[in-house]
This record gives sequence, structure tokens and C-alpha cells, in this order.
Amino acid sequence: MSSVLYVSSIEINTELTKVLKSVGYDSILHAKSSSEARRMISSTDYALILINTPLQDENGIDLAWFASSSSVASVALIVKSEFIERVEYKVAEFGVVVIQKPISPEYLYRNLKILYSTQNRIIKLVKDNRKLEEKVAELKLVDRAKCLLIAKEKMEEELAHRFIEKTAMDKRISRKEVALKIIDKYTK
Repeated sequence: MSSVLYVSSIEINTELTKVLKSVGYDSILHAKSSSEARRMISSTDYALILINTPLQDENGIDLAWFASSSSVASVALIVKSEFIERVEYKVAEFGVVVIQKPISPEYLYRNLKILYSTQNRIIKLVKDNRKLEEKVAELKLVDRAKCLLIAKEKMEEELAHRFIEKTAMDKRISRKEVALKIIDKYTK
């Protein structure tokens, strides 16, 4: 997931493309308006959403809010230097980075490199979170199955737990699969 959505009323220039590719982004898509960008953000995951303000249909701040709240992408706004403080004040709490223009390639590279590193960290945290959510869901199923064994088979909790563990080992299936079979058996 190292794709970029570049939102700007003007086409992306070769210098920006070169900098984005040198940082590590491999796919760069372009949206000319915030409404087009919103549709793209809703249907695709991006590593970076880079908004060059102003846009045809808005100033870009609302789009930055939308992007940061509806995706895990890093979001950066490129604004004229005279507006930077006002824009930073409005978007800072949403984790949006504000980049001042005009932009030198070195300054842009440094900012994008930081965003790239941060995004890699976020992706790792999201994956870890999904694993934990799956583990919690499995534990809930196993607990539900144990409760059913206790209620329907009059087993002690420890025995119900051992039954699920042993069945999983003997049949070479996961505890989750055993739990689902138990739940299915007793809830029909």
C-alpha cells in the first residue's frame, strides 16, 4: 500500500512525481476536485493523500478532515506561506501535515520521507490491531462454547476448556473451529 492520491486542480509535475517515487511511493493517482477525491478515498486505500490547495470546489481543509477521519492514510496539505498558520491551526488536531509553498524539492523530500516512515508505522499498528481483534473474537467464541458445554453437558469450566483444547489438537483444527461446531450444535 504505497500509493498516493494527489489532489490538485493542476496536473502533477515531473519534479513532484520524481520526489514521490524517490521516497518510495510507487503508484500516483490524481484527482482534480475534492468531490472526485472523496469518491476515490471511499473506494481505495492510499498511503498518502497530498492536497495542493486551493481546489476547484473548496479550499482543501474539509477534504483533509474527511481524508484523515475516513482512512489510515497520511494526509498533507500544500498551502501558500501566508495561510500556513491559519491552516495548521484548523487541521493539526486531525494529524494533517501542512507543507508551505513554494516548495523546494529537498524540503518536500524531507517532509514526504517523514510521512512515509510514519505511514509504515501506522500500517504495522493497524495489522497488529487486527490480529488482536481476531484473537479477542476467538476468545469470545471459545468462552461462549465453554458456557454451552457447562450448561448443556454439565461440565466444569476447566473440563470444558480442556475438551475444546483436546478436540482442537486431536482433529488438527483451531479452537475457533471447535467452538463454532459446539455453538452450532447447541444453538439449533
